[in-house]
Amino acid sequence: MLNSIWIELHQEMPRHPKTLALAQALKVSRREAVGILVDLWTWGLSCADEDGSLKAIGDEGIALALDWPIKKAGRLVEAFVRCGWLDRLDDGTYRLHDWPDYTSKLSEKRKDAERKRKARKHGQSREKTEKHEPRPHAIRKMSVDSPRTIRRMSIKCPEQKGVTRTRGSPNQYQYLTKTSLV
Repeated sequence: MLNSIWIELHQEMPRHPKTLALAQALKVSRREAVGILVDLWTWGLSCADEDGSLKAIGDEGIALALDWPIKKAGRLVEAFVRCGWLDRLDDGTYRLHDWPDYTSKLSEKRKDAERKRKARKHGQSREKTEKHEPRPHAIRKMSVDSPRTIRRMSIKCPEQKGVTRTRGSPNQYQYLTKTSLV
């Protein structure tokens, strides 16, 4: 799963008294209530603050996000509040109930991603100001596998003491002597 974000869902949630109360309040099946709650929470992953606050999103915004009829937005949100799934704050906004308890790992992941983003940004600006040392053009001639250190011999060459045999091209073998590696 590429860049997936997940939330905790406890096994008792589908039959929890709060879920059953929500189904009764909205006059939907228990399964529909579960789906509405999962929809609320997955939407909250991208819209809610770290503490679960839904900022300035009101009843109609919540209903719109959950594909609930706008005319019944007040009833939907009131059911969430009465059943304990949403908290109504003093300023009239809403917060997902106990949101940090269920998304603490997400919050840590987001903070870590922000820290890494800042570090990359800082690192990029530092790289632009630093001058890099030029690399030699003839790197191949400086490596162990250069023709100066490897002698190609036919397969009929007798084994010699201190010689390591390695596979080269299909019809040839490469022999490295201990002195050629020094």
